Amino acid sequence: NGSSTVAFSVELLTPYACDAISPTATLPLFMTQWNHREWALRALSRGYASLVYPAADTRDAAPAFQCAYRQTASMGLILARAYVASRALDFALSPPNGTAGLPSFAAGRVCVTGHSRNGKQSLLFAAFDERV
Repeated sequence: NGSSTVAFSVELLTPYACDAISPTATLPLFMTQWNHREWALRALSRGYASLVYPAADTRDAAPAFQCAYRQTASMGLILARAYVASRALDFALSPPNGTAGLPSFAAGRVCVTGHSRNGKQSLLFAAFDERV
């Protein structure tokens, strides 16, 4: 049928006081790659939820996407890593069925960061994904 599935893990960190937040409130979301997890912790300490995703040299889901879509798309590594970020954001904004207890996030309250190559992929992600 031409469809491909790629699975990967993300780490979603939420502020301790998240339980006290109104169920209708949305949290700002800070996104970064595994090798910048300490940045996610800093954002967490400032009230952001943080989403750490595998799109860096140390943990990288991008090659799996490159292989899965080889027949229909040609993606260089940095663009493939931006695609991983977009799929991670899909999870945060629209959690799959059976995922309970996650806070709400809103497009427009999402930021992404990175350094060097990760900065380039963050820039591409933000340029192509209107939710950032």
